[in-house]
Amino acid sequence: MALVAGGAHAASRWDRETGGFFAPVTPDNQVEFYARSNRYAIVRIDLDRTLRRISPGFLGINLSSFSDTTDIWRKYKVPDTLRYAGVGALRFPGGAETGYYHWRSPGVNGYEDIWEPAAQRGKGDPKWGRFQAVWVPPEKWASNHLFMSIDEYLARCRSLGAEPIVGINLSSGAKYGRREDGIKEALDLMRHCRDAGYKVTYWYLDNEPWNEGNANYTFRGNSYAEEVLAYGQAIKRAFPDARLICNPTQQDAGSDAIRAFLKTAGGVVDYLDVHWYWDWGKTSFDHWLDEPPSYGETISRIRSVCRESGYPGIGLVVLEWNVAPSDWSVSFSPALYAVIQGNLLLDFLNNNVEITCLWPLLWRTSRDVWPEQDVFPGIVSSLPPYERTLSAEMFRMFSAVRGRNLMACESDASRNLVCAAVNDPASNTTTVLLVSRSPLRRRITFDFAAARSGAARLEAIPIKDHKLRTEDGLSIRDGKVACYIEPYSFNALTVRLEKGGK
Repeated sequence: MALVAGGAHAASRWDRETGGFFAPVTPDNQVEFYARSNRYAIVRIDLDRTLRRISPGFLGINLSSFSDTTDIWRKYKVPDTLRYAGVGALRFPGGAETGYYHWRSPGVNGYEDIWEPAAQRGKGDPKWGRFQAVWVPPEKWASNHLFMSIDEYLARCRSLGAEPIVGINLSSGAKYGRREDGIKEALDLMRHCRDAGYKVTYWYLDNEPWNEGNANYTFRGNSYAEEVLAYGQAIKRAFPDARLICNPTQQDAGSDAIRAFLKTAGGVVDYLDVHWYWDWGKTSFDHWLDEPPSYGETISRIRSVCRESGYPGIGLVVLEWNVAPSDWSVSFSPALYAVIQGNLLLDFLNNNVEITCLWPLLWRTSRDVWPEQDVFPGIVSSLPPYERTLSAEMFRMFSAVRGRNLMACESDASRNLVCAAVNDPASNTTTVLLVSRSPLRRRITFDFAAARSGAARLEAIPIKDHKLRTEDGLSIRDGKVACYIEPYSFNALTVRLEKGGK
């Protein structure tokens, strides 16, 4: 079909894939239309080439000590949803909550610090006021069991088989000149977890310490690195197997800031944490098509800085991520959120991010403080009865990667077909995850190489249907299986190969 390179034709439609206009389908040209090469694509999976083992905790979620109240967990069966979604890690006590949190005082409001002067207690954070939806007066803090304690959190991790990722408060010690008290509190927390029989490997040292907007204390200059060094040395002496996670810079991950941080504290750091909300204030459907999530260059630069600084073994985690709010994202459907979130996860997976944690599970804030009530789409709806969303289905489909082998996988239409493949040798099962940013319904051939046979199942979340679609009984012949992939969709093809196959 001839495409017009210049201005719009009155009876034509713009083709995003070719950058021109094409005429509408008619009986005379439909054969030519459906034969267009961009309506077909091939995804090749090399089952003889393993790239790496994926962490069982790759697919995580943020909890919030003051949002995830015990009544919500019981009434709305939150653990069942986490289990259904295949969540492999839980971060606690949350994001900005971490810089206020004291584990021996779990009944304190989320954005209040029990170390602050008594006259300030009960008034909320000076910047935010009474931020949280559930607020408890100071005289009831000691008896308040509504908020999640460290023991309740660890018990839930154990019940779900999820990796615990626990935060350590550096902000209070810095703000009130009590560093030694802060270090002692951290070590007591770690001993408490160990003595209670819980194995906690990952510890993150506060949250967004550079953030002027939501932190109890803003670390300026190199002060965060100095605190990390002091806490980290004490922790590594007492708990040499602890893996420490630090978040020294903003989403743009400036090289100079990371280099300066590592010069001071690199010797005690195991992971750098970058928070990515795509793309704050600018998220729109058109923006996703034109500038999709792509963090590979930034991740490569971070790793280069680590190597140049003498710390090539430092890994990368993303302990907060999501589709950011904007004036345009308010019109997103649950299906579109799920598809873009799947796109983000594929980008993290293909760039060797070890652990990710979606922000948040629940986010219940006071309308007096945050009138806009910006939505961060999650695996449950933002209001009661907290029903499972299509993001929960996407998580369930994506959870096939946990603890599996990442295999070599490529698409011949990589501009708008993003893919990854994982293999489980024990069950002889391969799962291919695929996001289509194409406006076309495409016939995709998945090529697992010759002499393989078996059966496959396709699950899909297309934005046009607003629901999960499944197709069973797909046959694999000569190592290939073909199926139709809907426009703008997240897909999981699960393949069980016959044992006689290559």
